[in-house]
Amino acid sequence: MRKTASKFIFLALFLLVLLTLSIVLGVCLKAALKTTIPIAPVPTGGMEPTIHVGSLLILQGVKPEDVNVGDIVVYKLPYAQKHTILFIFSEYKPAPIVHRVIAKVCDDGECYFLTKGDANQLPDQNPLDVDTWLRGEDIIGKVVLIIPYIGYFYIWAKTPVGIVIIVALIVYLAASCVFTDTKGKKHTKESLKTSSIRS
Repeated sequence: MRKTASKFIFLALFLLVLLTLSIVLGVCLKAALKTTIPIAPVPTGGMEPTIHVGSLLILQGVKPEDVNVGDIVVYKLPYAQKHTILFIFSEYKPAPIVHRVIAKVCDDGECYFLTKGDANQLPDQNPLDVDTWLRGEDIIGKVVLIIPYIGYFYIWAKTPVGIVIIVALIVYLAASCVFTDTKGKKHTKESLKTSSIRS
């Protein structure tokens, strides 16, 4: 009974350590890349063929004055609401947009950006009205790495079904590793007992 209880305690500690490591990894990524959202999936085809649907983007935080025409940036809409998960992981709703900067204007230390998806015919903002252009504070980061297809899994993993399945799989694998040793020892003892009786 005590051994079983200790196994459950070990399992709980293992899952806690796993959760802590994921949080630490999130903190390190945010600090290293200097952005609140260092990883972003691509659910739509607005940047085809440069960035395909299902890609995973690695973002680097950048100062507005360092964003240049031609850069691919991820930005949030002005009315987007920020949500924080586990005090570390952040996301915006509606989801951020990844598009290319096609024009830039700086005035009195404030920079404004006109953006457009490579697959779109029209820009996101009104080209004739700078007040509608993207502000530097809305840019989450510049795209520094594109990983194809991995974004599909990232998008699925954030759905309720994906979260439940992943958590259940982790618990199952952890429990299997913890309790397999006990079953193995029990089976070994029974085998030795049987062989001693036969002899």
